Amino acid sequence: MTQPRKLQSISDFDQFASEHSAFVICKHSTTCPISAAGFSEYTKFADETSVPTAYLFVQEARTLSNHIAE
Repeated sequence: MTQPRKLQSISDFDQFASEHSAFVICKHSTTCPISAAGFSEYTKFADETSVPTAYLFVQEARTLSNHIAE
């Protein structure tokens, strides 16, 4: 079990990706109730897995969100 890492920039993402060959990322919209339910499930998953996980808040890290989407 690893602690989820909050990503806020492209350099944060690049560093995280360089540290792990496989990982899970959750892009969470803080204004969407469906995303809130998904983020809740993500945090449960992150607490129970050994897979490295990271998340970002779309409204706080729009550039990073778009970068990951590309």
